[in-house]
Amino acid sequence: RARCNTGLTTGYQPAALRNTSIARRNGAVIARFSEADLAVTGSDRRDAKEGLASWILDIFDDLAVADPRTLGRTPAMQFRVLGRHLIRHDLEAGG
Repeated sequence: RARCNTGLTTGYQPAALRNTSIARRNGAVIARFSEADLAVTGSDRRDAKEGLASWILDIFDDLAVADPRTLGRTPAMQFRVLGRHLIRHDLEAGG
């Protein structure tokens, strides 16, 4: 399962991504998390959904270390939304 690290002993992983949609367009499968305005393509449903989970974590990781005063409207919204859909875990305890 995908994880990101925003500190030395804590990390996050996506909760069940229930608010996603999967669609096939022009031979590619698109996984979309509309609430945070994010989408990725994959070769099949699993690839697209895993790619979306990784993308969510990458974005959250970047936004978590950014100065909140410098974020634009969309990144600030994405950080708030993603924070509600991630589970925090303790990496030292085996997560």
